[in-house]
Amino acid sequence: MEWYFEQHLEFPFTQKVRARKAAASIATYGEVLFKHVFQDNKDVYAEFKALLKVGLEQVQIEVTGSPKFHALHWEALKDPELAKPLALQAMMVRRNMQPPPFEVSVQPASTINLLIVTARPYGMKDVSYRT
Repeated sequence: MEWYFEQHLEFPFTQKVRARKAAASIATYGEVLFKHVFQDNKDVYAEFKALLKVGLEQVQIEVTGSPKFHALHWEALKDPELAKPLALQAMMVRRNMQPPPFEVSVQPASTINLLIVTARPYGMKDVSYRT
């Protein structure tokens, strides 16, 4: 998966056979993960099916657990009966129940540095960043 999401996307026109196999393995992984989550819990699966009728765009999937639990590729979670993974249809949020402790010390300064990230999907047709 690492190759597919990191290296292949830089040069998507090379190694097409390997890319197709990687994409298929991600779909398979997501379907297996889905079965593990829902197979033994018919009530949860019934609730999921009811949510499908409402529309998954109204659903938030929250992944909460240990670091080992978070190591699973939850974004690949896919119902075998649906065309796309759930992360492309519903909001998916990861939540760390025990965030690592860290200390922050702020020093007084006369300036504030801001990093502003702006989507510019239309390139030169977008409003200039200085306006």
